[in-house]
Amino acid sequence: PMRAWSHLRSLARYTLAWTTLLCAVAPKHTPVHHTRSRSIGSWREGRRLLHGTRGGQERKSFSAEGGRGEVERAMAEGNTADGLSECEAALLKCSGGSYADHKRVVLVACGSFSPITYMHLRIFEMARDALGRRHPPVLAVKGVISPVGDGYNKKGLASGVHRLEMCRRAVLSSDWIEVDDWEVSQPEVQLTAHVLEHFEEKYAPHGLHPMLLCGSDLLESFNSPGVWSQEDQETIVARFGCAVIDREGASTQETVYKNDILFREQGNICIVHQFIPNNVSSTRVRLNLKRNLSIKYLTPDPVIEYIQEHKLYQTEDAKE
Repeated sequence: PMRAWSHLRSLARYTLAWTTLLCAVAPKHTPVHHTRSRSIGSWREGRRLLHGTRGGQERKSFSAEGGRGEVERAMAEGNTADGLSECEAALLKCSGGSYADHKRVVLVACGSFSPITYMHLRIFEMARDALGRRHPPVLAVKGVISPVGDGYNKKGLASGVHRLEMCRRAVLSSDWIEVDDWEVSQPEVQLTAHVLEHFEEKYAPHGLHPMLLCGSDLLESFNSPGVWSQEDQETIVARFGCAVIDREGASTQETVYKNDILFREQGNICIVHQFIPNNVSSTRVRLNLKRNLSIKYLTPDPVIEYIQEHKLYQTEDAKE
C-alpha cells in the first residue's frame, strides 16, 4: 500500500508539472486542452522566444513561413512615413529588436553570368535567410547582380550587352534583386574590392552596407598565391564582409582556418549552408546548348527566349 501511495503521489506531481508547462507554452487565447504536448526542450525554446527579454526589449518569435509571408505582404504596400520600408519593418518585427539594433546590407554578387542560372538567383535567397538567423540579425534589404566587363575575356563569355539583358530578364520576378550596369560598362577589368567600393559610394548615403555574396570556390582562391593581394583580402573581408555559399565537397571552415586574414576576420564571414544542394552552373548550361540539349528549368524562361532569339552559345569559345 505504501509503495502504491508513493507512485500515486509521483503521478500527481508529474501531471501538475506537465499541465504547468502546457499553460506556459500555450497562447493566452488558446485553451490548454487544445494545445498539443511538447518536449521539455521545445518548451524552453518556446518560453524563451515568447516571454524572454533581451536588452530590455521584448523578444518576438520568428516563424519562417509566417515571417516571410509578412515580409511579402509588406513589400506590396510601399513605404512607411518615417522612410523605413514596410519590407524592412516586417523583417525587424520578425527578428525582434529595434531598427537601430540591426545592420542593413546590400548583397553584391560579381561574376560573368554567362548565362545567369537559377542557382545565381537562389544564392541571394539562401544568404538572406542565413543572415537573418544571425545574432543580432543582419537585414539583407537589397540584392545586386554585377556582371563583369568584356575585358575579363573568359572562355564562353558572351558580350556584356547580352549578359546584362539576360540578367535583367532573370530578375523580373524578384522584388528585391536588381542588376547594376556599372562594372560591365567599364573598359577594363575591375577588382572585386573596387566594385564593392563603388557600391559603398552608391548605398552608404542611404544607410546600406555592401557585402560580397560569393561561392566557397572564390574564398578558396584567397589561399592561391598571386591571385589576391593582401590589401584586397583585407578590404573585402574586414571592411565589407562576405556571405559565402558552402558548396558540396568544399570545406569553407578549413579555408578560413588556413588563411590568416580570413581567420582573424571570421566574424565578418557568414557561411551559408545549402540544405537543398544545387549544382547548376553556367558552364553546364552552355554545354547543353552546344549539345543541342534542353536548358528548361535551369534558367528562367525569359533568359532561354533571349538565348534562342540571339543564337547565343552555339560554340563554346565564340563571343557572340
